[in-house]
Amino acid sequence: MKLPIALPLTLLVASAAFACSSSGSSASPGGSDDASTPDDATTPTAPDSSLPNTGDDASEPQDSSNPGDSSQGSIDAGTLSFSADIYGPIIEHHCVGCHGPTADGGPGSGIAFGKLDMSSADAGYANLVNVAAAGAACELIDGSAGPIRVVPGSAASSLLYDKVNGFADAPPICGSAMPKSGEIPDGGQAIVVAQIQAWINQGALP
Repeated sequence: MKLPIALPLTLLVASAAFACSSSGSSASPGGSDDASTPDDATTPTAPDSSLPNTGDDASEPQDSSNPGDSSQGSIDAGTLSFSADIYGPIIEHHCVGCHGPTADGGPGSGIAFGKLDMSSADAGYANLVNVAAAGAACELIDGSAGPIRVVPGSAASSLLYDKVNGFADAPPICGSAMPKSGEIPDGGQAIVVAQIQAWINQGALP
């Protein structure tokens, strides 16, 4: 006797559910999930479509290519000069204190002992490029000239590069790493090393 009653109730519930899902006004409770599914499906596609432009996959090739392109481009173009890119921003700030005159007008320790005068851009260039080291620390045992301070086109063969890079890699082949006051903090030393390396490899232009 209960079975015939249960069947109509089941049919009523099913028909009511069908009516709710098919009606426009009552579709919002169930329809919100259905509507959110397409929205959720399309929302990821919008970010996904923009990720190649701003995401990691797109930026990594650009970031990896830009430094290589810019460094190779600057080396090929030969745009760095000693007076504008090396002496002004680097040597005046970090080297002239020793490789220039003292406050009383006497020679700094870099001149007196290192025999390297960089008191001006002209003096610095003339005493660096294609000039052998003359200080006691870099003279050879037999008294002959030491390594060349700057070999145009070859930072790896240049004592100047060896000295500024002496904090990061092996100590320089003679003397101490420069600047004598210590490694330039906050990544400054790496910037100096890269700038000097690029300038020398470009040909050490004046």
